[in-house]
Amino acid sequence: FLIILATVFMIIEGRQGLPQIIGRLICGVAGGINCSVIPTYINEIAPTKIRGFLNGIFNTTVLFGIFLSYVVSVG
Repeated sequence: FLIILATVFMIIEGRQGLPQIIGRLICGVAGGINCSVIPTYINEIAPTKIRGFLNGIFNTTVLFGIFLSYVVSVG
């Protein structure tokens, strides 16, 4: 929810510098929270048999997203 709120804030008020910085700060905090909450949620909900596999998928998707952001910013 925080990431969606910050993105909408940056789109609406993003022409000035300060709202863009505030939106990026909120997105960064929300991303950091998600990086700790999602693996904990997976560990609590997933069956023991596939718990490690699901955490591996989560880590892979995060790293793939970072890779895509680098690829997009090269051009």
